[in-house]
Amino acid sequence: MSRTDVTPAMEQYLRFKGEHEDAIVLFRMGDFYETFYEDAKEVSRLLGLTLTSRNSGRSAAKIPMAGVPHHALDTYLSRLIKLGRKVAICEQMEPPQKGKTIVRREVTQVVSPGTALSDNLLDQNRNNYLAGLCILDDRVGVALADLSTGSFRVLERPAKQIWELLEHAGPAEVIAPESWVEENNHRFTTQLPGVFLGKQEDWYFGFAYATQVLQEHFKVSSLKGFGCEDLRAGVCAAGAVLNYLQTNQKGAVSHITGLQHERNDGYMVLDLVTQRNLELITSIQEGQREGTLISVLDNTRCALGARGLRS
Repeated sequence: MSRTDVTPAMEQYLRFKGEHEDAIVLFRMGDFYETFYEDAKEVSRLLGLTLTSRNSGRSAAKIPMAGVPHHALDTYLSRLIKLGRKVAICEQMEPPQKGKTIVRREVTQVVSPGTALSDNLLDQNRNNYLAGLCILDDRVGVALADLSTGSFRVLERPAKQIWELLEHAGPAEVIAPESWVEENNHRFTTQLPGVFLGKQEDWYFGFAYATQVLQEHFKVSSLKGFGCEDLRAGVCAAGAVLNYLQTNQKGAVSHITGLQHERNDGYMVLDLVTQRNLELITSIQEGQREGTLISVLDNTRCALGARGLRS
């Protein structure tokens, strides 16, 4: 449908949707957050909402529509995030004014499984990781950021270990270059069911750009102090993750104050099959915590301690 065929409000909505194609846009209209088109159909199905419609404007076509009351936003947002969806919240930035056809709106927050901060969206006993990955030649770099704690670490391994690394990290969300996502989307959903996979333009993972993002954020002239200046794939992944967080959190990531290079040369590495068979974190039969080694050892008294023990 051409934008000339829609109302000013729908034209505004379509612009925000174009800027956040991979997110469900909750568009504030008075006392409700409305969704339209395919977003409305998906939200209706996921949340059990009534699917209605509204006039599109000059066209006779009806636009699918589903909404939630503004006072119940946290409840519905929590359900969408736990279902692995990304949500862009578009707020009214001024009250409606007589004689003015359109209210100024802005996307004030983008919430995704890997960037959630609210307590009711998080499992307090484990880190909520956003993972970024980049493959260069025969190496894969993986960066892991937990926005709720400020933890930020990077590692680099042989490319053939990519799936084992991701499964071991257990991220809530993964971002990767668009070209990689197009080639590996099907396998990703098979290997990591329920994990949100987001694509970013390939240039965000360029070494020069990623290095610049990291240096500007940490206010350093070199990454040597973090011990990762030689991790080209790792630096690319870390720069892309930090840029993603800065963009979606409107720059509010000052609590991320360092980047840790995670090495494995001082540890005995257990592959995933061994970890599962030993039932360290989850049981073999039910995939639950009950009956595992950590359930026996965990007498921690706070979320920070529980996360540290699990790590």
